[in-house]
Amino acid sequence: MDNITTLTPGDILRKIRKELGFKQHELAADDITRNLISLIENNRATLNRGNAEILVRNMNSLCKARGIDIELEFRDLFIPGIYDAKSKARGYMDYLKEATYNNYKIPNDKIDEIALFVSKWDLQPQNTYIYELIAKYYLEHNDIPTSYSYYIKTFENAVKIDKNPMIVLNLAPRVMDVCVYLGRTNDALQIGKIAQAHCFSEDMKCMVPIWYKLASINYNNKNYDESSKHLTQLDKYLEMSESSRIVDINILKILVCIENKNYKKALEILNTTEALIQNEDEIEGLLNSMKIKIFTLKSNKKSVQKEIDILDDHLSSLKYIPAYISDISLNMAFGYTYLKNTSKANEYLKTALSFALKNKDRISYKKIIEFIYDNEANFIDILEEVINNKSDKLAHFLNERDLISLMKLLNKNQKFDLSNKILLQYNI
Repeated sequence: MDNITTLTPGDILRKIRKELGFKQHELAADDITRNLISLIENNRATLNRGNAEILVRNMNSLCKARGIDIELEFRDLFIPGIYDAKSKARGYMDYLKEATYNNYKIPNDKIDEIALFVSKWDLQPQNTYIYELIAKYYLEHNDIPTSYSYYIKTFENAVKIDKNPMIVLNLAPRVMDVCVYLGRTNDALQIGKIAQAHCFSEDMKCMVPIWYKLASINYNNKNYDESSKHLTQLDKYLEMSESSRIVDINILKILVCIENKNYKKALEILNTTEALIQNEDEIEGLLNSMKIKIFTLKSNKKSVQKEIDILDDHLSSLKYIPAYISDISLNMAFGYTYLKNTSKANEYLKTALSFALKNKDRISYKKIIEFIYDNEANFIDILEEVINNKSDKLAHFLNERDLISLMKLLNKNQKFDLSNKILLQYNI
């Protein structure tokens, strides 16, 4: 370490030049001659910032021409050890990428070593990339809380990179997803707002994924006016070529219209969306199930029965499980409950619960629990079955307030043993 701290800018220049395989004359340009480079490297001339920037520019041009994946900064020539630290950072990034790609288990002490290295060196964007790779590694291994902590560190470092706001804009949706998964919706909303502050007018199209996340989060938080505001922002920057994205946005618009009791508008958007999809059975099934919910809320018994018959036939003909099976099944249960067909409603509700658990779909799970709250007389037995068989997984989907509400519901129905089971398991 003592040897590193005593290196002069000339020593550092010579070291970097030789490691990259450049000759002195190859760096000569503008006012910098080969002779001046020799004098600087032998500590017989002082390297000033202006000359350093020219040398760095020339070395970066040579690196690019020769396929060397390195971008130098002028400070690399003045801060002893920082060039070697960047090389070490690249090694860590390669290691983390390989481990994640091949599903290797990384020892905890190795992660600690990498994290300690990052904390010691002010390297950007390397620190941001390393933290993100660690976050991705834990995400792949389903350690979501640890992944979340590293994604937050990633975002905090990304915000520091003033000259490249796109890093923040590209990162924000991924961090928001992890926050939502853990029920940290306030964190997700804050990250979205910070990302928007980094977006300039010419980059507004880059905000589309973030606005969509903000609209979704506000919808799930029952803040429908705020959700509508973000959906309106999206309309200005979408093109017809982005049909798949338009379909996703329209589905969210339909949901917001339903909650605002604007059923006519919901059906208009739904019909427009049906015209956009072609041979997409999964989306078609979801849209049909949304019709069932709309007609149920409109108390249109004839239309509910018609759409249920169509969707029942459609689902039975599929040779695979649709991606939206939990949402579709919940809407079917909603319709069958209205038709007073408790047996079929139970069947679809169990399907919705099963796949929400299997897919670790926290949002769908909470919707299903809320539906059971609203229809407790019909479905309290299903809730009892879930608690008996899956009580250890409830905390993945419900926060403490949700769990307390669940206990109140159980106590109301004299299911005291189940309520106590939750109380003891989660120390509420």
